[in-house]
Amino acid sequence: MNKRARWQHRRILAFVLGCMVLTACAVQAYRVLAAWATRTYAVTSFVLVAHDVDDDTVRLIGEWLREKKERGDFQDPLYADLHAELVAQFPLVARTSWSRATPEVLTCTVFGAQPVFFINKRYVVGDNGALYPAALFPQASLVLPRIVVAEEWLTPASFCQPYEFLISLTPAFLHAFNSTYHNPNMIVVWPKEALDLPHHCVCIVDQRTVSVLPDTVTLMGLCQGLKEDGEYRVDDALCLFDFRFPGTVIRKCVTPKEGLALQRV
Repeated sequence: MNKRARWQHRRILAFVLGCMVLTACAVQAYRVLAAWATRTYAVTSFVLVAHDVDDDTVRLIGEWLREKKERGDFQDPLYADLHAELVAQFPLVARTSWSRATPEVLTCTVFGAQPVFFINKRYVVGDNGALYPAALFPQASLVLPRIVVAEEWLTPASFCQPYEFLISLTPAFLHAFNSTYHNPNMIVVWPKEALDLPHHCVCIVDQRTVSVLPDTVTLMGLCQGLKEDGEYRVDDALCLFDFRFPGTVIRKCVTPKEGLALQRV
């Protein structure tokens, strides 16, 4: 091997050895940096802040967080995963918020579900759109607006449709009307008996047209006109109005039994 070839081999060997040394230095530097980051930024404690959650549930959530910390699950926390796990274990928690204002302290804020509707005398709807057994909210069920919903819409997968209807209702509507949700295209509403109105009526709307439903004064006027019609002069007749068709109101009189059948599911 000539002198030039030996020189080239030495350069290659020196380059390989240099790369190996640099790689070893980089690995060691990474380890040192990782150890420093772990000491500086790893979660060593947590703070639990609870809103509208009972004391027993707060205690259990605290124990759950403590177990997560001891297992090292907070070393590199993924907030979406933590939220999903927490809500799955504590369904009365509607929302969570996670933050690390101080790097080593994880703050978990939980918000309890607030009851908003009473469904079929068995369920309470939370403000997170979830259905709960009414027994979990024994006092709230006495004052919540009561809505009847067909059973096939009370599964977790399908309840989003009636929930969309429920949250669209205004306080004035809830004060004046009872409602039965058959499906998105057939919702039956009628004035509450406590209003002591001169006529009885039942209205059919859908999720799109419920917003154009007239007030009770206008409905009473429609009832009066319908009953004055020679075809419908029946004292105990129930006025039926269908508002689902734009620009047209289908109106007729039905018997109280027919009206009651529409109000049921």
